[in-house]
Amino acid sequence: MKLLVSLCALSAVLASAGRKTGWNNVSDKDLKSGLSTGKDMLVASNSSMNIAFHLPRVACEALVPVWARVEEESDHVASIDCTKYKELCKEYDVISYPAIRHFSSDGKMTPYRGPRTFNSILSYLKRAARPAVTALEDEKAVTSFQAIDDVVIMAQLHPTRDAHLQTLFSAVAAKYWDRASFGAIASISPGAVVCYNNRDRAGQPPTILSDMAAVDAIPKFVENCMAPLIGELSRKNEGKLLQSGKSLVYYFSPSALEREEYAASMRAVARKYEEYLLFVTVDAAEYPDMVPMLGLRPEVLPAVSVQNPSYGQVFPFDQTRPISANIIEQFVTQIASGKVKPWDGTPPPAPKTSGSSSSPLEAEAEGKDEEDGKGEHDEL
Repeated sequence: MKLLVSLCALSAVLASAGRKTGWNNVSDKDLKSGLSTGKDMLVASNSSMNIAFHLPRVACEALVPVWARVEEESDHVASIDCTKYKELCKEYDVISYPAIRHFSSDGKMTPYRGPRTFNSILSYLKRAARPAVTALEDEKAVTSFQAIDDVVIMAQLHPTRDAHLQTLFSAVAAKYWDRASFGAIASISPGAVVCYNNRDRAGQPPTILSDMAAVDAIPKFVENCMAPLIGELSRKNEGKLLQSGKSLVYYFSPSALEREEYAASMRAVARKYEEYLLFVTVDAAEYPDMVPMLGLRPEVLPAVSVQNPSYGQVFPFDQTRPISANIIEQFVTQIASGKVKPWDGTPPPAPKTSGSSSSPLEAEAEGKDEEDGKGEHDEL
């Protein structure tokens, strides 16, 4: 069995109107007891004191509603106060907040590196309950397994002829089981590995790897399969994004739920323009300095800005307007056709309306009467 631990700094545990707005903390003894049962468990560790800077506190507060929803889905969920139990959190090697730790039944601890969203964490827990590679007996089981997760990777290999490939596939699955679901079925046909990206490529044919002669063929295929169409900016990937040769369409919000909703609403647009554009969500609490650097006012979020790293150009989206897939698609096509001029570095004026707070799923109709702005996309 496995355990997930989230370690987070939070200024206070609050509750109002019967709605959970803070952590439901347990004692260190209760947590240790839970660890010893060998049952699946999700545990959030937090701090009831203000930790030096506001950033950790804000980032952890953003996780609270997500964690509350996860608690509703599991009977084995708890949280612990790192201010009160400092030694226990030190044992988990916590050096920044929020942090998430995964514990296996053999005592191994590994960081959880997935998105801090409800769907991502819940999917992670479901994967944790399965083996790294699920053995599939027949085509009916294969068909069912294809839809079990956002990303499913399946090996169709001969038991003896492809034994070395099975070993490699198992090793790759052991490395990436936390991000995708892996299955395998014995096949007498030529070996293949199949990718089902149900999150970003729903309704499209799966991608298939049949040439596995290269040593890194399977690992590269799996990494490409898992890569999200709309990624979240992180310290690990920011350099790669800037060097992609594409323009970046940033969506800034401190809310994990808003970023998740935006990504879901924009996937069709991101697929349509993926040759030219990379759509990226950004935690505005973690990257507060980026917002004004991209021509936006930080007090008006969520917000969108387009950056062309090759030409050093920035195109901030009007923060008085609602954000929707239709409107943002018009905005990027108008940039491509030269109808939107790059930002000249002048600080944007304070907005006169508050329309920018609209959900990404709202106001689709507003943009339907505006000009399409269709044109070539090479400038992006």
